[in-house]
Amino acid sequence: MTAPAETVPLLHIWARQGEVTDTVESLMARPGRGARLAYWDEAEGDRDHRGVLWARMSQLLSRSGRPVGPPRRDLIHPARQHGLMLYQHCVVGACPARCPDGRHLYVVAPDEHLPDGHVRTARPPVCAAHAADYARTVPDHRAVLARSPAPSGVLGRLFEATATGDLRVREDGAERYVAYSDHEPLRWTLATQLVRDLTDCEPVDALDPSLRAEQAGASSALDLPLHDLKDHSPS
Repeated sequence: MTAPAETVPLLHIWARQGEVTDTVESLMARPGRGARLAYWDEAEGDRDHRGVLWARMSQLLSRSGRPVGPPRRDLIHPARQHGLMLYQHCVVGACPARCPDGRHLYVVAPDEHLPDGHVRTARPPVCAAHAADYARTVPDHRAVLARSPAPSGVLGRLFEATATGDLRVREDGAERYVAYSDHEPLRWTLATQLVRDLTDCEPVDALDPSLRAEQAGASSALDLPLHDLKDHSPS
């Protein structure tokens, strides 16, 4: 008898085919006092609650607000990642992922562990119902129950203004972590992912029904709009 195929979850944060990233030409160096990176046609919602500019990407959504279309597994949708990480909702189903004791279940990579014992990650948490399937897709990662007081920063690309007032990418153009406390580089960052530093991390070795039972009493927390962008932080 053929063994049943393992479920491969469709992550809410994945971009979908047909969703388009805005071009670099939409950006400008806003001159004057407090010069910073901006959009030529900047609108409400382009910045988060800390004033950081976020990358734009169109969204293909169903009538219920869920993303539709074939996934692009190599590309994270900035707005959806931000919404899930901000409210700590599930990376798979966008549902609440809070445990009764206030902690959240994260599946973290080995290189996300910091020397002080904390974990710095841009991967949203996962609810108990999706945990086992999700963890199987990243076998080298480790599940931990953790706390996260507030987002610590963003991943993004840094830009700078030239002597003529034009805009150019800094360094090699690669994404890097910028802490919310680093005010100068934040002004020139185009953010793509929200980052949290996790504390009080407790390893979880068995993502089984016992964990589901533990999380069953979790409150529904916030009713996160599935197309939520970047405003109204609960922290």
